[in-house]
Amino acid sequence: MQKSLEVEIKGNIVEFEGSKNFYPYSAEDIFKEKTLLIPQDNEKQIQEITHDWFAFEKFYGTREEKKLIDLIHTIIDDINNDYENVYLIRNERHFALYDFAQGRRFEPDFVLLSQNKKSQCRYQFFIAPKGKHLQQIDKWKEDFLLEIERNHQALIGVNSATTYSNDEYKIIGLEFYNHDNENHFKSSLTTQLGANNVI
Repeated sequence: MQKSLEVEIKGNIVEFEGSKNFYPYSAEDIFKEKTLLIPQDNEKQIQEITHDWFAFEKFYGTREEKKLIDLIHTIIDDINNDYENVYLIRNERHFALYDFAQGRRFEPDFVLLSQNKKSQCRYQFFIAPKGKHLQQIDKWKEDFLLEIERNHQALIGVNSATTYSNDEYKIIGLEFYNHDNENHFKSSLTTQLGANNVI
């Protein structure tokens, strides 16, 4: 019995190493149309989104996720002063990241894309809204997000050793968004964008 249990446990161990290489893919290759199965008693929580910067027409999510969309709505005009091609995309299990230390799977809830009008530098932000009850449990996810900018390597092509420079492409993870820390989150985002006029 002990021997078979040991074999079973060893057989279920999967070791991952989080890669620091980030490869470019077109949005249509990652974000495919999909049907979400939502319990009927929760249908009233589906929200219509009419913003041209939000990639979907309908949204189903938590209170914190909805508050994040509201925040982006309040600052989008200021962001658009300096940036173009600004899109907030909901990650409905379209892709996952694996943390650098242990290879733990993590699916950031949102990706914010933008391009600086002057420098043409492209920004890709990973954003994860979290309720207070999850912030400590998921602290490793926030730690990982904050490591991405200084540890990633953006590569051109899946098998290419050519890299983007930091002046061309920035991949950044932000601290958890929570409505209670909204001003701090907004400051972090706008500082990263270098848009000091966004308040």
